[in-house]
Amino acid sequence: MFYQFIRSYGCIFILPAVAIVFSLLLKAAAGPFWQYADPSYIYLLNSLNLVKGIPSAFFDQPGVPLQSLGQLIIMILNTGHSATSTIDQVLMDPEFYLNAINIVLLALIPLTSILLGAYTYFKTKDCLAVFLSQLPNVILLTLRTSLDHPTVYATVNAEPLLLSVTNLFNLFLLKWYFADATKKENVAILILGFIAGLGIATKLTFLPLLALPLMIAGWRMKPVFILITIVSFVLWTLPIIALYPKLWGWAIELLTHTGVYGNGDQGIIDLNAYLMTWKHLFQEFWFFILFAVGIVTISSIQLIKKREHRAVFFSWAISATILIQFMLIAKHFDEHYLVIVLNSFGPIFVAVYLQWMPKGVLGRIFILALIGTGIIQSAIITSRYASRLDHLTKAVVGFNDMVHSKYPDAIYIGSYLVSPIRSPEYALFMGNDSSGGGEKEELTRLYPKNFSFFTESRDISGTCTYGLYDFKGPVWADDLLVDYSHIIFINSGYDFSDSPYVVKPLEEGEFSKAYLLVGSTEKAANAFFNAAIQELQKGDYPQAFALALKARQLHYQPQGKVDYFLSIVYPHLNH
Repeated sequence: MFYQFIRSYGCIFILPAVAIVFSLLLKAAAGPFWQYADPSYIYLLNSLNLVKGIPSAFFDQPGVPLQSLGQLIIMILNTGHSATSTIDQVLMDPEFYLNAINIVLLALIPLTSILLGAYTYFKTKDCLAVFLSQLPNVILLTLRTSLDHPTVYATVNAEPLLLSVTNLFNLFLLKWYFADATKKENVAILILGFIAGLGIATKLTFLPLLALPLMIAGWRMKPVFILITIVSFVLWTLPIIALYPKLWGWAIELLTHTGVYGNGDQGIIDLNAYLMTWKHLFQEFWFFILFAVGIVTISSIQLIKKREHRAVFFSWAISATILIQFMLIAKHFDEHYLVIVLNSFGPIFVAVYLQWMPKGVLGRIFILALIGTGIIQSAIITSRYASRLDHLTKAVVGFNDMVHSKYPDAIYIGSYLVSPIRSPEYALFMGNDSSGGGEKEELTRLYPKNFSFFTESRDISGTCTYGLYDFKGPVWADDLLVDYSHIIFINSGYDFSDSPYVVKPLEEGEFSKAYLLVGSTEKAANAFFNAAIQELQKGDYPQAFALALKARQLHYQPQGKVDYFLSIVYPHLNH
């Protein structure tokens, strides 16, 4: 009986199995989550906010469904424990809980892919159609395979959840495609609205997919779809409902500024940057772009000739939506933004195969060869990347373990200069900073000797600018030198030459370096700058300039502040 089941339905499970095997390989190679604390620790501590019953402070993606999933997993794993005990457990062993959340995210991908493949097989009885519907999940393994960013499968972030959401979206698109009655079409549109709300609540990059149901739905169902989507979005984002004005403002900034994350000059796009992005897209994703352009062209011609209107229009609508996604992503590009657009190819692969590809032996061999080529290429790229990532992880984690073992009584200061992070001490700071300090009291109690070094503002409120911090706020390096005999920085090689900290090289690895803090001019530089401000208020410009210059020579931070002060005082000097 089992053999008969596998023989009949085994093709439904092949590609999900491939995807999960390679995603686990990538996760193992990426090592501990603290190496890529952004976004894993950000999501974890905002999930803890929800456990505590306080609002999430992270709304940029918005990412609320993932935070709620994290909250649910944390509460299940701490059934019977008080909220205080639960929070302490998570903060004392964050890696355990991040692994639990990541496992659930990775399990949802093959599960939804199997559902998609099962429905495709139920309607077509064709294993090639099943493979085509699931193929994008395998291709997406090769996204974001640079060592300075985490692969989309290896961290707790929005992308794995988006893969699952898009798989469900694709399933109900195919339900619309195969519907043989208006009632079935309308049911599919209603469910698509609910899934769309979930997708947008997970990440705003899902928004372009709204165009697709709006194009294929009947006129009476279009407003219903919009209403269902809005209701669904509100339900999924209830924990940040008070932050809607900020979310709206941030979305407007994204639309009206040329830089990433709403920064840069006013304007819709930076044309030079936009064209350079398209050059990169064509170099790396030419097949997908040309495929979408080709289907739009062919289906447009057929629609003009009024041939097979419904099925052809479905192909045209998906391809047009995919091109819209590419155009929007090119404005603020990063490869992980392509998760949705590339996964959207599943239904169009199925539709094109059923409509236009020859069904003879040669045609099926050709399609199978294309599928096999995609799988083999993805496997090769993924395996090579996993090997490089594993080497880096072993070097970084090994160096960190060696230093901690060699200097067990030292105070360690974490920092975030480049990814991956070279020290676990920073990860909880990043998460707490992005959760609005929701766990500040617990972290202070649990980690009284944890400190972090920030080289720039790490959040929109500016609570962390330059300097050393504990979980309560800024601390002076001068004071730490009084209290502790061994204070060690571990990072990627920042040499502190233009900082108020005097350090001595301690250990050096392939990717990481450790420095011993031996002195500080931080308090002295700050005192000189404060004195300069007082002299400026008295109108003594020469003395104000001299004091500010002395602060600059002692590496007052942030440098921009003292440089600006010098620039406004300088014109008043008698040269």
